[in-house]
Amino acid sequence: MQLFYMLLIRATEDLIFNLIVVAIYVGLAFLTRKAPMTAVIIALVLFIAIWILNIALAGAEYIFRGIIVKGLIIFYLVKGIGYAKDAEELRKRINNR
Repeated sequence: MQLFYMLLIRATEDLIFNLIVVAIYVGLAFLTRKAPMTAVIIALVLFIAIWILNIALAGAEYIFRGIIVKGLIIFYLVKGIGYAKDAEELRKRINNR
């Protein structure tokens, strides 16, 4: 019975952590309106930090678990940096008119 409660507590901690991460990403989505470069860089750093945290806590097998999806996410976040740069340059041009 104690094992059940320990697993329940662990699952609750994981749920709370994941909800916080979701809230951060939703906040970053809203931040892209005002500061797109900042939001995309924070999202990329947060994603890589969580990946490293998973590797540190769960072991080296997490390096390759879901590597294709993680690679795609990193690819599009890096690509998003270029789009964010373009958006900031466009905003500057519009404001200078």
